[in-house]
Amino acid sequence: MWERGGQRMMMAGVAAATLCLAASSADPPPAAPVYEVASLKGKLMREDPEPEIELTVGARPTAGELLRTGRRSRAEIVVQEAGARFLLGPSTRARLASRRPGVLLDVERGRLRAIFDKLAADPPPERVVTTPSAVLAVRGTEYGVEVGRRGDTDVVVFEGVVEVRDAAGEGEWVRVQAGFHVRVRHGQLPGQPQPHRLDQSAWDRGRRPPSARDPAAWGPGASAPGQGVGGRLPGARGAGSTRGSGKHGG
Repeated sequence: MWERGGQRMMMAGVAAATLCLAASSADPPPAAPVYEVASLKGKLMREDPEPEIELTVGARPTAGELLRTGRRSRAEIVVQEAGARFLLGPSTRARLASRRPGVLLDVERGRLRAIFDKLAADPPPERVVTTPSAVLAVRGTEYGVEVGRRGDTDVVVFEGVVEVRDAAGEGEWVRVQAGFHVRVRHGQLPGQPQPHRLDQSAWDRGRRPPSARDPAAWGPGASAPGQGVGGRLPGARGAGSTRGSGKHGG
């Protein structure tokens, strides 16, 4: 009996040691990005969590918080370790993302310009921006993104390449090169990239590419955003479709 009891105790000790070893060798969860308000013109509010408060230059809002700029306001949010800067335009609502590693910002409405430095890490870390209708994955690049009231997304690329996919992750990634832009309607696949002929200054002043409702603006033989490679997702119901995040490195 003493032998059996000793064996049981020894086996229990081995099992406990194995569990401790597995726990110690497991990779720790990635740290949440550190955000900082680098510059500000007008008002920048933290809407969520309540109570609503006004942020100032140097403030460090945390992942998961919802920020909003005033009607005539602009704010610059930096994420140093990710080599990322976000220039928020007026009346823009964006959540500092925390649900999935790699997602830095979830733009709910409004417009911003995103600037990503090239990082030496191999493989490069995942740096993603999401909207109600799209997922944007980058390496070193610069682009503008605007989200309308219905959740439609316009992506205008100034430098580098942005890979864009529908939020549900049903379609393929669409590569949008510098000098081109693409529209992703809520519940649909990305449209065909088209030239935009805008620079960063024009974008910051509120300029937009030719309207997707005017196919003639793209010239003979061109298709407006939302046509070409775009189309409604299987089973989608327009603005009421289910949202997803997809997955992409860089």
